[in-house]
Amino acid sequence: MADLWIPITLFAALMQAVRTALQKHMTASLSTAAVSLARYLYGLPFALAYLALLAVWSSDGGPRLTPAFLVDGAVAGAAQVIASALMVALFRYRNFAVGITYSKTEAIQTAVLSSLLLGESLDAVASFSVAIGAVGIMVISTTGQQYGVGALAKALTARPALMGLASGLGFAVASVYIRSAAHALDGGDDIIRAAATLAYVVSLQTIMLAAYMAVRERAALAALIRAWRPAGLVGLTSVLGSAGWFTAMTLQHAALVKTLGQIEIVATLAISHYIFREPPTKRELFGMALVFAAVITLFRR
Repeated sequence: MADLWIPITLFAALMQAVRTALQKHMTASLSTAAVSLARYLYGLPFALAYLALLAVWSSDGGPRLTPAFLVDGAVAGAAQVIASALMVALFRYRNFAVGITYSKTEAIQTAVLSSLLLGESLDAVASFSVAIGAVGIMVISTTGQQYGVGALAKALTARPALMGLASGLGFAVASVYIRSAAHALDGGDDIIRAAATLAYVVSLQTIMLAAYMAVRERAALAALIRAWRPAGLVGLTSVLGSAGWFTAMTLQHAALVKTLGQIEIVATLAISHYIFREPPTKRELFGMALVFAAVITLFRR
């Protein structure tokens, strides 16, 4: 199972790109909170069904809960809700492909947090790969601006960039605590521990966001329920992607999973170009090439 995380991560990245495209489509008629809730509310039944199937097939009945799992899973869930809401809000500021890339700084942020919180440091080649990916993201973020330190500073201090960086931080925190929560479970193999973590985290996220909307956005919550067809697709693709992410991060260092997962940007760019008619600039393509270089470096470790 040493390299199983690679195809799982690629599958997760593809599902996330599709889910994100579906969410962008929904922002035209639903609020940011409603679009964010769609992935949790409609994804929860799929997550619970997935865990139930694995539990039936498991020889020991699955993992047992621990206090550390409950705490770490709650932190991961809250961080991911905030990060997802920021990412959805980004759709209203910039074009689809570039808006998403702001949040992809999560890979390098995950590497730092993993080292600080879990004591999981990267070797030199892996660190170089993460750094190349981060530079690629920064190049993309300066599209439409002049080159130089000043241009980069201006791009990264604009409101969309700050929201994207904050979103990336939220996803990084979630990634680290998802891995920590899965490993805090007692018993079970990596696959079922990842599924149990997914079911717990999505349950908490559904409760948190649904409660908020019941108090603050009742009309938007009703609109989300009426939009069950597109929301159901968001939920399904979200759980498929999350199952992949959770499993891959249980098997491998979260920063490496997120670095490989940056290949999602290519899928996002294709969706942006062919569906939303938002062609990439030369600078964006150069940034994408750097992301590819980061991924290739990972495979040459």
